[in-house]
Amino acid sequence: MASGWAALALLDNAFTWGISWWPFRQLQMLGVHPLWATALIYGLAVVVLMVVRPTAWRAFRLHPGLWVLLVSAGLTNVGFNWAVTVGDVVRVVLLFYLMPAWVVLLAW
Repeated sequence: MASGWAALALLDNAFTWGISWWPFRQLQMLGVHPLWATALIYGLAVVVLMVVRPTAWRAFRLHPGLWVLLVSAGLTNVGFNWAVTVGDVVRVVLLFYLMPAWVVLLAW
C-alpha cells in the first residue's frame, strides 16, 4: 500500500508542475509579468503561513542556513516561472525534471 501512495504522490507532483505554467501564461496575457505573479503568490503564501503558524519564523533564527535555502528555492521558482512563460513549455519542463541528473553530472 505504501508504494501506491508513493506513486500517487509522484503523479500528483508531476501533474502540478506539468500544468503550473498555464496560469502564468494567462496572467502574462493579462499584462502581469511572471516575476510579479510569482512575488504575489509568495507574498500570499507568507501571509497565510503567518496566520496559520505565527511561530514558524523562529526556525530561521535558530537555523540561519534556512535563509540560503529560502532564497535559492525562491530564485529557482522565479526562473522556472519566467522560463515557462517566455520559452517552449515542453523544453523547460523537461529540463526542470532532469535537474537532478544535471546536478549529478556537474557535481561529478
